Amino acid sequence: MGFRFRKSVSFGKGFRVNFSKSGVGWSVGGKGFRYTKKAGGGSRTTSSIPGTGISYSKDYGKNKSARQSQSPQNSQPSPEITLLSILIVVFFGLLFLNSYVALAFLVIALSGYIYIKVKANAKIKLSAEDQLKLQKILVADSPDYLVMSKKQLLEQARFRLSNNMRIIKESAAIVESTCDVGTFFSRFDLIIERYKDCCLFEPLIPFEGHSPTEAYNQAVSERQKEIEKFVHRHIAKLIEDAAKLKTERGRQNRYAKSYEAFKNYYSSINESNQAIIESEFDKIIINREEGEQLT
Repeated sequence: MGFRFRKSVSFGKGFRVNFSKSGVGWSVGGKGFRYTKKAGGGSRTTSSIPGTGISYSKDYGKNKSARQSQSPQNSQPSPEITLLSILIVVFFGLLFLNSYVALAFLVIALSGYIYIKVKANAKIKLSAEDQLKLQKILVADSPDYLVMSKKQLLEQARFRLSNNMRIIKESAAIVESTCDVGTFFSRFDLIIERYKDCCLFEPLIPFEGHSPTEAYNQAVSERQKEIEKFVHRHIAKLIEDAAKLKTERGRQNRYAKSYEAFKNYYSSINESNQAIIESEFDKIIINREEGEQLT
């Protein structure tokens, strides 16, 4: 093992100078993103989602490596790679049947693939002022000058937006299926939070389909409707699970615990849905009392 020397000095606001055997380098950033100028030449950008363990790093310039790390369970091939794989499979399938048909398909498919890729990576016009705004969104305690190129900024923006959409999609599926009170409300809050984060990029980056603001407003407007659906789903599951308990005391404890869980979120539940919750739990109590009288 060779001799190593490394020392890092912090100057506050996420700015550090690194001294090593290779020379002097520096880095800037904080939670979520860091830009590093390496002592041996070149640079590196590292993005992460705090609290998730997901991260992504890319090297540029001298000593560039192909290392790009991301949590294995969250790694997904890019749309371009997926599309190319499908085209290759279809091509060889046609080649087996007819070489002329396969050749014609290859020419058409490749021209289509190039068009899709160029369109997906079309140049986005960003002034120096807009680039600095984008950097301030991406980098905590960003300096008032650019430390990244336009290409690096757009790559990090796309990484953050794609992870936001992944989290939104996963959370929406959970919201639609869960019967747990805490899980429902925390996941719905996460959806709104991630849409709100996407809205920060809207003035700087073009979006296809619905804009982040439209999606955010829709999520907010649909919140109470989704809460009403969840209340009925939760009550039905509550009654089913309580019926399996052996003692009346156990059932009453289950009802009380469920009711208190809803009460903890009354600040985000409108009066109409609060009334539905109160009515549903009143029905449970009345039905239990009538059942006891019959027995």
